[in-house]
Amino acid sequence: MFHTDYEPGTWIPYIMVVSDLLRGVAWPVAIIWIATLFHREIKTLILQIREVGPKGMRIAPSVQSEADSDKITGEKISKLKLEDLKDPVAIQIEDSTRKILKEIPEDEREARLIRALTLSQINKDFMLIYSNIFGSQIRALRTLNSGPISTAEASKYFGALKMEFPVFTSWNIDSYLRYLIHWKLIEQHESEYYITETGRNFLRFIVDNRLSEDRGN
Repeated sequence: MFHTDYEPGTWIPYIMVVSDLLRGVAWPVAIIWIATLFHREIKTLILQIREVGPKGMRIAPSVQSEADSDKITGEKISKLKLEDLKDPVAIQIEDSTRKILKEIPEDEREARLIRALTLSQINKDFMLIYSNIFGSQIRALRTLNSGPISTAEASKYFGALKMEFPVFTSWNIDSYLRYLIHWKLIEQHESEYYITETGRNFLRFIVDNRLSEDRGN
């Protein structure tokens, strides 16, 4: 999706998502709404910055949170204030969007708007997941992407992980996988763990956006 080089782990790819979405679908209300969509993820990442230098930014390992991202609601859209824009960049984007809008057949506009908001919400969730996920959890998803593993295998994997990362000493396999289950990246059926379609899409999101999988822990 992204074509500009950047330091993995920074907030730059999140802004790039907006740009890609605007090239794919246009709608003035969607532009304004999407502009407010990423403030929480950017704030989270800024708080994790520990060092800025010639080679980019160093991001501290995250403390996992299961807080859901804000969802689209009819109330939020209905209360959206369409005030005159003052930011010249925003004005330019909106003017360009209006031109693109005219090229979309009227009977397709609503469907394209709904799809754009759906994809932007998915990307928002994936950004929030990425900002808090551990590198070892990404590797676990990679393993599950090749096939399900038993609870016994998962426990063995986590036992080795605790030896490598003492920070997990007080954790158990359930607390370690809770984050992945909460975000519906994996599921447990009887005595096996499976990756979900959402989990596969999250892995594609990492690859497509060239995000670093070296997240610490």
